[in-house]
Amino acid sequence: MWWLGSQLARDGFPVHYFNYSTTRSAFDQEAERLAKFIDEIGPEVNMVGHSLGGLLAVAAASRVKASGKIVALGSPFNGSVAA
Repeated sequence: MWWLGSQLARDGFPVHYFNYSTTRSAFDQEAERLAKFIDEIGPEVNMVGHSLGGLLAVAAASRVKASGKIVALGSPFNGSVAA
């Protein structure tokens, strides 16, 4: 994601990174933390998430008043055999 973020920033998009734990915190806790992060950024936030990050983005978006778009790359919306 760092490479993609650097390319978006180079093209003039504001980029903010959100780090989360996949094993130390519950999914809902991380979604709530991301929702607060989004609220701090502003009223329009576009998000790009990979795998679990896409699921978190969708969960957090339902908890905020901000508008924007979500791009989910390889997110297991139908579950995952590997997980």
